[in-house]
Amino acid sequence: MHAIKHVLHLILFASCVVLSIGRSVAAEGTVVNYLVVEELSAPFQVVENGASKGGIISEIVDDLAMHANITINPIVGSTERIYRWIADHPNEHWITYDAKVWNSLAPYGNFLDEPLFQVTHSFLGCIQGASAIDTPRHILGKNITILKGFTYPELSKLESAGEIVTTPVKSYRQGFELISNNRADGFVEMDIRLKYNQTRFKDQYQNCVFFSDLSTLIAPYEIYLSVSHSLLDQYAAMLQNRIREMKNENGINKIIMSYTKR
Repeated sequence: MHAIKHVLHLILFASCVVLSIGRSVAAEGTVVNYLVVEELSAPFQVVENGASKGGIISEIVDDLAMHANITINPIVGSTERIYRWIADHPNEHWITYDAKVWNSLAPYGNFLDEPLFQVTHSFLGCIQGASAIDTPRHILGKNITILKGFTYPELSKLESAGEIVTTPVKSYRQGFELISNNRADGFVEMDIRLKYNQTRFKDQYQNCVFFSDLSTLIAPYEIYLSVSHSLLDQYAAMLQNRIREMKNENGINKIIMSYTKR
């Protein structure tokens, strides 16, 4: 009898251990690598001392992770390092952002159907009255700073025709330096990112405050989340439903405003 009781106690103990482990794994959730590009992504992704420290996309991803019981593992690096990591880890779960006009993560990722928000582009100049770009023809003859690695078909077409010159730069600071010293006529970039970074460096480049909307030249487009093939089937519906909820609750707009109205 004592032997039987002892066996029963062992079985009950083992069952409790298994249940405990199961609860622990469920509490932690599926681990998903969140790919963060340093320097050029702010305020979509903000990096400090090599670590992810918030940002518009990052805050959205954190909300989605909480609702989907996902554990986020940030991986921070240059654009080249992020692309290399994706290629080297074909079976890993990952999530990041992209746009269909870029499609920069094909063939490794899938767009979620629900977009996050729309972006427009602006032209930032440092000479009052010289930066008004009311129609595409007003940009002709100008030397335009753009971020290295970003291509704009609209600008490329004008450059191929000899009507403008583009000067790629590796950082926002370098771009502001060029236009502040009149070595370029203006800086073209997504309005949200351009204004956020202009605010970061406003003390050094106080005269660079003249923005012109470029929607007549570069059409607005949507920013999406892109996820690995391995993550799509399991979580796509859940993530897309939460994105819709956040938009209906004005949650995404509130996050954007917190970074653009400083």
